[in-house]
Amino acid sequence: MPGILVDKQLKNWYPNGNIYVEVVDLSKTKYPNRDALRKAHDIYLDAMYQFVKRCLDKVQGTTVEELIRDALGMSPHDDVEEKIEISDIAHLVRTYWYDSFKAQFEVIDRYYEARSVVGLMVEGRNRASHRPWDLDPGFTRTHLFLIAELLSKINKPNEQREVETIQDDLFSDDTAERLAEAEQRLTDAETEGAEHKKSLATAEKRLETAEAKKNDYKERLETTSKELKKIKAELKTSEKRLTTTSNQFATATTEKEADRDEVAVKVVEMRINSSGSKPMSWRRIREKLGLKNNQFHKGIRHSAGYRKAVIDRIKSLKAQEGGWEYSGKLEVLTGIEITEEELS
Repeated sequence: MPGILVDKQLKNWYPNGNIYVEVVDLSKTKYPNRDALRKAHDIYLDAMYQFVKRCLDKVQGTTVEELIRDALGMSPHDDVEEKIEISDIAHLVRTYWYDSFKAQFEVIDRYYEARSVVGLMVEGRNRASHRPWDLDPGFTRTHLFLIAELLSKINKPNEQREVETIQDDLFSDDTAERLAEAEQRLTDAETEGAEHKKSLATAEKRLETAEAKKNDYKERLETTSKELKKIKAELKTSEKRLTTTSNQFATATTEKEADRDEVAVKVVEMRINSSGSKPMSWRRIREKLGLKNNQFHKGIRHSAGYRKAVIDRIKSLKAQEGGWEYSGKLEVLTGIEITEEELS
């Protein structure tokens, strides 16, 4: 029979020697590391997109799709689920970190820097998508570990096990299997006599090769451990930089408080009209004022000046001749919760 059965690779043959089916293990493909990481990225994207939608659903005053389209610059006709990419996931987490994701991850693990990890996912996706050669095994192992760890944080155990299985299949150690094979060949050689001494020497050589591979596997584990330590150090550096940036932003915000309050008044006047009719959308208001998404939502809508401007506007409209009334929910109109005491 032509051909050889090697490890997990299975070949079936017709009597004339032609192949009619071939099943190949992932580790035997042309680019095993790259293919494994791509498969894990697909699992990560599906699971993380569901998690993102669940988190954004808790943001008041708008819908999940509106938040996603607004942040990613999508049109109302775009299919969000079809077009979403790993880079989009990282952008959404950074954009709505203070609105939603920060509170979620503080409950999950307050010391877990999710923003840095989703950023690393983008780097891994880029390297797996554009290189015409296979990825470094150490890089692949590290990223598979990070994907599985993140899936565990967002409570996706089934998807986590899928990624761990990919990792185990790619980096499995078959030393025990090779040792058993060598021992069997040694037994056969002893019973068949001197004629099989050459086969015994070959088996011993294969055992030495297996041991060498085992040692190489241990060295790769040590390399991966060092890389993980390096990543953790980089994460700590990122946290320090984020703290510095946050302090600088707080200082700049204090200096420009008066300008922001003036913009808040304009936003309220465009959103709450005197007739009590359908309001102008948040996106349209932001475009009229020439503001970016972060400037508009974090800098204006979440400010104390915006809340004061809303209350003053409603009081003013109610005090005018004929009064003022809005048929919908004030919470949806204004994007904030207002009590009757504040409006009295």
